[in-house]
Amino acid sequence: MEIEQVYTHLPYTPTKTQIRILEVIFRTHERHIYSLIEAANGVGKTTCLAAAAALLAKQRTRTTIFCMTYKQISRVINELKKIDTDIKAVVIGSHNALCCSDNTATPRTICRIKSLRSSCAYGRPSADYLPWLLDGDELVRESRAKGMCAYEAAWQSVKDAQIILATQAYLLYDNSWKKISRFVDNSFLLVDECHNLIHSGVSVFSFTLDFESPTCKRILQTLMSKTRWSKRKLLEKLGEEESFLGNTEQEIRTLIGSKDNYLLWKIINEYSQIRLLWEANYDRLFIRQKQCEGYLGYPEEYLNQRFRAFCGGVLVSATPGSIETYKRIVYDVPLYVEKLPAPYTKDQLKVFILNDFSTRYAERTPQNYIKVCERIFRLLSKTRKLGVYFPSYEYLNRITATIAERYPMIPFLPHSASLVELSYYGSRAMLSVQGGREGEGSEIPGGLDMVLVVGLALPFPKSLLMAREKMYRGLGISNPDEPAYISWATQKAVQAIGRVIRGPNDRGIGVLMDRRFEYPHVLKSMPSWFQSYIWRSADFEQLMRVLEV
Repeated sequence: MEIEQVYTHLPYTPTKTQIRILEVIFRTHERHIYSLIEAANGVGKTTCLAAAAALLAKQRTRTTIFCMTYKQISRVINELKKIDTDIKAVVIGSHNALCCSDNTATPRTICRIKSLRSSCAYGRPSADYLPWLLDGDELVRESRAKGMCAYEAAWQSVKDAQIILATQAYLLYDNSWKKISRFVDNSFLLVDECHNLIHSGVSVFSFTLDFESPTCKRILQTLMSKTRWSKRKLLEKLGEEESFLGNTEQEIRTLIGSKDNYLLWKIINEYSQIRLLWEANYDRLFIRQKQCEGYLGYPEEYLNQRFRAFCGGVLVSATPGSIETYKRIVYDVPLYVEKLPAPYTKDQLKVFILNDFSTRYAERTPQNYIKVCERIFRLLSKTRKLGVYFPSYEYLNRITATIAERYPMIPFLPHSASLVELSYYGSRAMLSVQGGREGEGSEIPGGLDMVLVVGLALPFPKSLLMAREKMYRGLGISNPDEPAYISWATQKAVQAIGRVIRGPNDRGIGVLMDRRFEYPHVLKSMPSWFQSYIWRSADFEQLMRVLEV
């Protein structure tokens, strides 16, 4: 297949980098292998996935595209619309994601309870209703207008689709995979932001232990009795799932007739969270600071079984992480690796490592938090729009509490639990968490001029880090900490820096504030394109002098 064939299907002329990405995708398909593409932010990776899927559809090849979020799926759909409006592309999702209710004809949350779905006002779609090229929001709006269930419409159409789009949850989680697997067999796989396969595969779920449901409160007593559980031990304590489901569903039925929609929503949400304890694929459960977190030690194993369903595929990311990990995932199929240069000049993106600071737990003192706050305000004196990304939600909360105490006149504007904005003499800082929703794959309103990454954020609990390192050591890997966890920590930092430069015409400064970033094995784990933009290692005062120039 000649790459020039693509040009007639695109409403623009692709760049050299996009041409190379398309070449890799097509050659990979022809050879029935897997390829991993490392390419910087802003080169048009998502555009290339859409273009390749559209051309493969014309060649009668079914493609399955997995993205991290429905927002990213919408970008793919929009690109497909530009290329060919006759493509049979369908977005599939859960009952919750594709619920048509607006709380008038039917309570918004009723479809999350299987035994109550028959009472929903939105019925099965007609046989001729095929929702091609609609993103999730468009599908819900159109289905609602027709009085049809968007969820049923999507899954009714998937068997005839040329392109199937879904979130990575359908590749990661058992129940979701069982639902989609019969439709994707022998299709060509495309995975956008593939680095999330490991982080989301290991960090299976997290929810706050704050319940209103009497049934869930009783389960809470069991959960809180220990700080760490294996799944087997926990389920022995909890007993049969059917008893929990029956009791909670009866509470929900009682509330449906009431006017307390908030309580109804909260208990249904609790119901969905607690069901994860029985149904999610996790090894260990941690209870800390009223958070319940489920972890799987080695998702590479079951991802390998899932990948066997496809006839080959391409995985793309600006920060893919360890190559050894992807070799384990594809295992007995060849893996080709393509590392592309970034499109920015060295004047467009400058990255500094600060070697006079660390977020190691031994150094997390009140004085250390004060130092971080002082540095944020000093950097705000040099830039108008600053993004600050912390190693954890706990660290973010400590910083916001310190600012509130020491600078009571500084106005705070919380956008969400993971994004806080503060204003300072006409400048603003957006405070968030590495690896969080605002740390990658989303745009900060108004953009950023500078990003400060506070700390090397180790991605998993220490016991899990050591277990993964032991697994890779057992496979004969000479540097087992890199595929086990180091590469996934640096990936979160680089993704955060990526918020400052979103396209080939942007300019920005990135600051990695932790001396551990200059360790040779940590530097080596960063993407190749990113390493070329690291200007120097310095202390904070040296950085301030550089910024004055």
